[in-house]
Amino acid sequence: MQVKKNSPAQSKFMRDFNNKFMELGWVYRNQASRWA
Repeated sequence: MQVKKNSPAQSKFMRDFNNKFMELGWVYRNQASRWA
């Protein structure tokens, strides 16, 4: 199974997008996750 690699621009967009949702309190980091 190969891992999909995003372009640097896509990676930055996704990181910024997720960070904005975290700032708004709409999502949170799951510290109990066994996958991360």
